[in-house]
Amino acid sequence: MLAGKHVFATMMTAMWGHASVQLRHIDLSGQRQIRGPALEQLLGPRGIPTLEVLSLKGCSSVTGSVPLSIANSKQLHSLNLHGCKHHGPFPVALLELEAMYFLDIANNQFEGKLPETLCDLICRLERYDFRGNRFNVTTITGWVACNVRSLRKNRTEINCNGIGLKGEVRLPLFERLCDLDRIDFKGNPDIDTTTLVGWLTCNMETLNNLSELDASGIGVTGFIPRCLLLKQSNLRNVNLSSNRLTGPTVWEVIKLLSPCASSLEKLNLSCNKLGGALPEKGMWEFIELRELDLTNTGVSGPISKDLEHLTALQFIALSRNSFEGGVSEAFFGLLRRLDRFEMRGVISPASVLDSVACNSTRLDNIIRINASSQELRGEIPSVIGELSTLQSLDLSNNNLEGAIPSSLGKLLSLRQLYLNFNALSGEIPAALGQCTALENLFLSRNRLHGIRTQRSETIKYHNVCHAFVVTQVAFQRASASSLRSWCFDLVQTVCRGRFLTVLEIWPTSPSCGSHRTSSRGSCR
Repeated sequence: MLAGKHVFATMMTAMWGHASVQLRHIDLSGQRQIRGPALEQLLGPRGIPTLEVLSLKGCSSVTGSVPLSIANSKQLHSLNLHGCKHHGPFPVALLELEAMYFLDIANNQFEGKLPETLCDLICRLERYDFRGNRFNVTTITGWVACNVRSLRKNRTEINCNGIGLKGEVRLPLFERLCDLDRIDFKGNPDIDTTTLVGWLTCNMETLNNLSELDASGIGVTGFIPRCLLLKQSNLRNVNLSSNRLTGPTVWEVIKLLSPCASSLEKLNLSCNKLGGALPEKGMWEFIELRELDLTNTGVSGPISKDLEHLTALQFIALSRNSFEGGVSEAFFGLLRRLDRFEMRGVISPASVLDSVACNSTRLDNIIRINASSQELRGEIPSVIGELSTLQSLDLSNNNLEGAIPSSLGKLLSLRQLYLNFNALSGEIPAALGQCTALENLFLSRNRLHGIRTQRSETIKYHNVCHAFVVTQVAFQRASASSLRSWCFDLVQTVCRGRFLTVLEIWPTSPSCGSHRTSSRGSCR
């Protein structure tokens, strides 16, 4: 360490006479007899790589500029040039000193425009002072540099209302603003508000400890700042819909909101291009989430099973995305308890549950399901029998397989059931007889072979050419007056080495026990 009076000349001789000298701390504060470009002489063309602290505070006769060689002093963390007479533009070489945490260049003669990249420097400094120079202050970065001595220590607010600032709000500065209790940047119409950070800076009075965050439909671009979400623990409503935001991904946004998982009630990110996938786990933490809208956000991948754990959820919208896979019975169970949902265009329906979910908006009062001719595959899920208000179910002309679930017998309001033109097999469940309101029943063009009664007896019907074909059904609780039309057959039944194409039997009268038989196939 070098300090005190009358040492500058001796120090210079020692430094340049012995190349092995490694200085870490130089304090020449108050040496008014030092004149001229002392800083340039001190640092030389190569700088001092080992230097950590340098002070020329109060050396009022020191002039010149800050040399570029100071950038080679990579360990320099404290620089005090307060009260010197340095001049010229802001020394950009200081921006390269990443170890710096204290910088005082107040009361010099620096001038001109401050670089926007200065924002990165002042945001990592613990304390700085740029006052008393001739800088052209028009940007937010410049104003903060020349009017705020620290963005960290004991600062609770910033007020620069109506002072004509312009330019963009850089993310490092925005991160510091998120720590403050109050900000006021209103009345500066030339500040760039096309980005979300710019809009938030100019329209919010605080970015810390928010309960509501609504920036919907303002057309902003860019990224949702991670620092903003991480600072919140009491958010109840987040609405950033209908903008042009491109990140972070939906999965990352939900993860960043985890500090407010116990308070968040509404999350709307719809109509942005965030992309990504839904989180595979962690959604259960959002115990108060009632509304989730991810419409047209570019989400892909499977529909997360973790959504099933959102016990407070009342509304979900996943429309106009590109999900893979299908709707599971567990997720369908979630949809059943919701007040409303939007799933249109989420997936290309491949199963009955896919079709119902993508063509409905609520299930607690659903009356009609029409999934005819959609090339659906798989089995008819038993959960369909839980839709107690259902009056019409049309799954005809698909590729459905397996047995008819006996749970359909729970549909006491069902009037129309169309399961014809599929590949259903097995016995017709006697539980269908509990559908006392049933008027139309179509089971033709399947591979059904009988009906099992409550006594577990299999009823077989007309033996036509050694093939059992259904010609009559005796539902135990369905009155003849309610069942107005019905149609059964066996498709491609072997008949003496040939195939019986279709056998259809229709009732001639709703109350008559005799039936008219019409056979479109023959055995020769």
